[in-house]
Formats: sequence, structure tokens, C-alpha cells
Amino acid sequence: MLDGELTRPEILLIRIPMKATLKSCDDLLRIFAPRTKVSEEQTIPTIIYSGTRNLTFQVMKVVNDARQTYKHKYDPLSPFIRRYHSVTGDDDKAENMDDYNKDKFPIISSTMALGLGQNMKRVRCVIHMGRGDPAAIVQMVGRCGRDGKMGLGLLFMESTRSKGKNKVDDFDPEMLQDEDARMDALAVTPLCLRVALTIDNKHGYIPLSSEDRNYIAERACEIDVGFTPCRCSNCLPEAADAVLNVIQQIDVDNFTTILQDPCSFEEDKSITIMNRKSKAPPTKATCKYSDIDAAHLVNYLVDQFAEFYEYTLGESPELLPSDFFGHTQATAVVKSIDQIREVEPHNLALLERRMGGQFSQIKYVSSTSQSPSGLREITTRKYLRKKLHRQPKKFI
Repeated sequence: MLDGELTRPEILLIRIPMKATLKSCDDLLRIFAPRTKVSEEQTIPTIIYSGTRNLTFQVMKVVNDARQTYKHKYDPLSPFIRRYHSVTGDDDKAENMDDYNKDKFPIISSTMALGLGQNMKRVRCVIHMGRGDPAAIVQMVGRCGRDGKMGLGLLFMESTRSKGKNKVDDFDPEMLQDEDARMDALAVTPLCLRVALTIDNKHGYIPLSSEDRNYIAERACEIDVGFTPCRCSNCLPEAADAVLNVIQQIDVDNFTTILQDPCSFEEDKSITIMNRKSKAPPTKATCKYSDIDAAHLVNYLVDQFAEFYEYTLGESPELLPSDFFGHTQATAVVKSIDQIREVEPHNLALLERRMGGQFSQIKYVSSTSQSPSGLREITTRKYLRKKLHRQPKKFI
């Protein structure tokens, strides 16, 4: 049996609360700089671990968006980022690993499939997306800094997990931690991350209190062994924030300098973080009608539009009325029908954008809104044109 020290003091651990959803992976937008600022050759070798195969491709999308290389995510031989998962073909796996070890690209988006049996000494940074098993995270983060140089581990953690424990008070100190509890504890513990992961490896739980006897013993052991003081995001939060402020400027030349003294590095104000436009929350219904009356009104609107559509375009339109206005649209109208107000004159600017330019649709609305005869005129003209078009051609 081998008895050795598993702690990796050369790896800097930074736990980052996620601002975006795990499914979107948009938190990676603040990690990578545009291609014009940091080239592929200057990017530090990195592995980004995700929980599913679909997320490995989403990571590629977000990283290329941050790099402003929007179409490169579809390039299987991208010079910047490629992916590796269990369904990747054996030949592709071998080719990607060979190219990565030959410095042909710096970033791998992977699942746990990139696990045992791979020895990649050039990895300098490991990013883990979402909460996960502490033992697995230790294995993933341990892939950086294997050449003895400094490494960086970025742990993106969801601030809240559905049906999970999201603060220290949610844990019962008298109960043993199961797998889910260990995962949640790593996301919320205020203690040293390096010591917490070591205790999980030795004793099978993540400590949450500084009075934990195993935690106190492990900290004393690190001092006796002569480990350098931990600089994780829990031990030195200001230094961790300073690293994140300039992380987009990190390259192979300044990597060690920034990790050792991030406050001395000047932030490049010309690099802006790409922000996604968040979707507006759905408006709450304000209609006071009863469910029965609202249902009748929805059916009435759908039927009236169908009659209008068939009257305008004829009996055999190429598209159905529901393609333009169906039950879903009518329901949305009824929910806020009390907010509809008549405006004179009609504002057709929005209608032009929705219907595609200043064509017959806009002319139709404008003319019919001014005089009832406009509707009959346009309808008659369309009916005659359709009837003429349907007549069989006579050949002499």
C-alpha cells in the first residue's frame, strides 16, 4: 500500500458563483478575450469539464462567441477549441489528443470521458461547470500543473440548486453527508477549499465549520509539512477577485505572474465582456373575465380571423389561418385585452417590420382603415386575379 500526500499546493482554486444558468454556460463569456487580444498560440492550455455531451458543444459555442469567432464552433479541426466525450470516435479521440499534445490547439471541452489514461503535462488551467462530486472535481482539477508549475482551477457553482442545500444552515452537522450533500457542501463551505477537498478524500465529507476537529488537524498538518499558505478564493477572496478581473488578459507569458501577484497587473479597459440580452419575463394576465367567458372570447377571435382570412385570400389559401393567428395568439390577446386601446391615426411602423416592408399588406391596412370601400376594392381585385389565375389555359 502506498501512503502519500495528495494535496496539490501549486494549484490555485477559485470558486465562482454562476450568474447565468448552467445550461447556457454564459459565465464563460467573462473568461476568454476576443481573438484580437489573445491569440490561439498565446492562450493557456485549458480543459473545460461539463456534465453532459450536449454541454460540451454549448461550451464551444460560448467560447467562440467570447472570442468573436462565431462560426468556428462547427470546425472539427478548430485551432482554438475541440471537444472530447464518450461518443467521440476512437480515431477522432486519438487525433485530438495528439494535436493537443503537439500544441495545435489550446482548449478542450470535455466530459469525464477525458479521465484516466491521459497524461497531459501542458495543461495549465481546468474549468469545471456546475456543482459536482468533490472526488471527481479533485481528479479533474488535478490534471493541471503536472509539470510542477502553477495551475489554476476555476469551479463554477450554481448559487442555488433545486431541491438542494444552498446555504450552510441547511446542513445538519449530526447527519452524515451523502453524495448530493457533499456536492452542495463544496458549493457553500466558507472554509479553505484545499483543506476541504483533502478532508473529503480522507474522511468522506466536506467540513462546514472551522471548529471541525479534522479541519483543524489538517491545517496543522499542512503547516508541519511546510506547504505554502493557501490562496484559494475562500482564504484570500480579494486576490481571487483580482485574478478574475484580469483573467481575460492571461496568456502563456504572464500566467504565473498574474497568479502570484494579480494586484500588480494593470487591467485592460479596452476588453469588454460580452453580455447576453436576458429574455423579458412574461407579463402577467390582467383580464378579469371568468374562465368560461375568456374561453368563449378566444374561440370567437380565432373564428373571426379565420373568416376574415378566407374572405380576403379566397377559399384555398396556401397557408392556414392558424399559421398567422391561432389559439395561442388569441389566448395571449385575451389575457391582456383590457389594455388594448384605440389609437388614431394607426401606427403602421411596427406592422411593416412584422409583415415585411411597405407592400400590399400595409396598403391594405391603410386603405381599409380609412374607408370601408377600400376593403371591398382590394378583396374584389384579389378575387378576380385568383379566378383568372385558376382558369385553364387554352392552346390553339
